[in-house]
Amino acid sequence: MNYLVRKLCVGVLLLMGLLCGANANYVNGNPLSRVDPSGLIEERAPAEEFRENQEIESRFVEERMNDLMRVNGQDPTNVFRDPNQRYTERDYERLEQSYAKGGTYMLRDPMTGRVMRTGRTNNLARRKGEHGRAECTADYEFEVDLQTNDYATQRGREQTLHDLYNPPLNKVRPINPSNTNLLQYLIQPGVLK
Repeated sequence: MNYLVRKLCVGVLLLMGLLCGANANYVNGNPLSRVDPSGLIEERAPAEEFRENQEIESRFVEERMNDLMRVNGQDPTNVFRDPNQRYTERDYERLEQSYAKGGTYMLRDPMTGRVMRTGRTNNLARRKGEHGRAECTADYEFEVDLQTNDYATQRGREQTLHDLYNPPLNKVRPINPSNTNLLQYLIQPGVLK
């Protein structure tokens, strides 16, 4: 049966080639690598171009990851990486979060579950201790929302949390509506997680 199916497919392809003029040409006889519809100019096949773009993006992200490791005192050459691994923006974000000391947080009432205060800091551990020692916030649970050292992302996420929960202990709006950077802060990656 396989033999009959193959014969039928070959016959259909030959018939289509005769009817259509058989003008599709392949570079080196390989339709997956490069195509030449006109027979004059070599063009990349879409799959190869997509694969190449992925490799370029992966190298770019890997360089950013190396820079981040250097900034945090780690030698990137000492880190084992799979040479076949393709890195994405998400890999960079995970690495950045592993190094982050700062970020945004919430103080939640353990009895009601209501968010009583939101904030941002460059050191979450220090801020947790400060709120634990303060009389007015000692009874609330300190909850880390987002770990990032990026100032703009912290500002945007703090404003988003404030708008979402409207915490009663926040005395002022985190970002003044007339702040010229308001939109810039709100469109940062991670703000709308």
